[in-house]
Amino acid sequence: MAQYIVGTTDAYTKLIVNTSASITGSYPNLGFKVNYSFQIRLTAQGSWYYNNCTFNFNGNKHNINLGFAFGSGGGTTGVLASGSQTYGWGARTTKHEPGFQFTSGGFSGSGKCVEQLTIPGTATLSAYMNGTTHNSATINLTRGNNPYNYWYVRIYNTTAYLYKNDAPNGNNVISGLNAGTDYTFNVELWGRDGARMNSSYVQLKTRTSGISYLTGHNAAYIRDKTFKFTFTSYDDSFTHAWSVRTKSNMNKVWASGNGVKTSGKAGSVTVNFTTAQMNEMYALIPSAMQLDLIVYLDTYSGSTYIGSSTAMTVPFKIHSTYDAPTLSGFSYKDMHPNSIVKTENNQWIIQNVSYLQIYSMLGTAKNGASISKYQLNVSDQVISGTGTSLTTTTITKQTQMVLTVIDSRGLQSQYTKTYTKWIPYKPPVVSLFNMLRINVVEESTYLVTNGTFDRLNINGVDKNPNLTLRFRYKLTTASTWGGWVQQAITISGSSFSYNNIVGLFDTDKNYDVQLEIGDFFGATYALTQLLKAQPELSIRENQVGIGAVPNASINAALQVNGNITQNGQMVIGYRIIRTWED
Repeated sequence: MAQYIVGTTDAYTKLIVNTSASITGSYPNLGFKVNYSFQIRLTAQGSWYYNNCTFNFNGNKHNINLGFAFGSGGGTTGVLASGSQTYGWGARTTKHEPGFQFTSGGFSGSGKCVEQLTIPGTATLSAYMNGTTHNSATINLTRGNNPYNYWYVRIYNTTAYLYKNDAPNGNNVISGLNAGTDYTFNVELWGRDGARMNSSYVQLKTRTSGISYLTGHNAAYIRDKTFKFTFTSYDDSFTHAWSVRTKSNMNKVWASGNGVKTSGKAGSVTVNFTTAQMNEMYALIPSAMQLDLIVYLDTYSGSTYIGSSTAMTVPFKIHSTYDAPTLSGFSYKDMHPNSIVKTENNQWIIQNVSYLQIYSMLGTAKNGASISKYQLNVSDQVISGTGTSLTTTTITKQTQMVLTVIDSRGLQSQYTKTYTKWIPYKPPVVSLFNMLRINVVEESTYLVTNGTFDRLNINGVDKNPNLTLRFRYKLTTASTWGGWVQQAITISGSSFSYNNIVGLFDTDKNYDVQLEIGDFFGATYALTQLLKAQPELSIRENQVGIGAVPNASINAALQVNGNITQNGQMVIGYRIIRTWED
């Protein structure tokens, strides 16, 4: 609703015309209708009455009789007349504001109707920064779908300066900005009727004017003595000076150059170092895998200095293969005195006897590093150390000897060696060991044993021909063993045996018995038990014992220890009979 004031010849009288407009029909129909309505109000002092007033609305006249009177008190407002006009035209994308004229008596007036439209679509807006230069920014816009461009976008900055009044969808370039400056752009969606419908904002910072900037570098290794970096400029006429320094010591300049230009605003520089510089770099990182270099790039326009790019770090790396330590060999020897006596060669290894010493380890660190340690893998053992030799425990498995050298950077190399001669050997094996009483019940007792052993044939010579047999015993209830008793053992090839009486053992006592079978390198032990005599059947002259040894002092041909039963029923046995007296 808008108000329009119509002047009169009377200073105390004002005629106020109120108008409004609304759409009937909808886009995108051709020839849609706009239905305008109006009201005329009169504010006056005194009584007024007008007939045959003319309201000229968009070229169409309406004759209106105004018959409205007010009291002389003044200050009253009333509706004098109202009407409507329907006007049609084709589909359009521009705003239309129909006008009107009003005449009555000695005064007249004119005004406009403002459209109040209902537009299809959604009033949405999104905006984002899509790139900057030193003096421009690109803002990408997307607004709600409407085929008649009813909505439009305004772009402001924070100081309300209008950059674009009707920005289209897509990229919008904002130029004339200051270099190296922070900007916040307000992006607002407006309707053609003057209503702000949505808003957004974009924040950005322009680049420093004209300064070229570093864009990247290739993978760089110290051993190659070179690397390449790239950069982008704003003008191919610009020249550039560069320098390479150490991040940990910015005063150290390794290389530099000047007068470098770009082609198509893209440039690159290949940096080369001398062998002396390479060795100096290696020495700076004896325990690290890279030396961080810093590249600086300065931009000039003629002789005028424009500025310096943000510095770029280039990791100048240690190569895990070429910079690793070398290991050209090592020596080993058997350290067990007994095995060396038999083999007469410390390069021959006897299984389960020999143990090794590794020495003369020929590791060399490279390019500023130092040897940290050696590590040996052999026979399921892993031994490491920082000294000049490594010593193992007994070698039980035939494996290769793998020696690893590790440097101060954690890089490593290996060397593998095989024994000159491997001699299988195992200690004697006891297959049988028993203690047996004569007739099961006598004090006289046999020791019975047999087994196998390795003869250790070395170059056709029997190096392990002899065995020893010892035993000792104690009462099962005792805690201390008796002394060892040695016996002669019978050897046949790689087998041994023994079956002889070794003593008298009380028939009513239990004994623990330990056996030792020894060869040149050591011994094997076995344990058994001799139980007290408990025969199932025993025979003595003119006497038979069941479950016991017959007692010669008892005049009985059959002596039974226990009851005699038949089919589960006791035939002969002890019976206790109790008697009572009154």
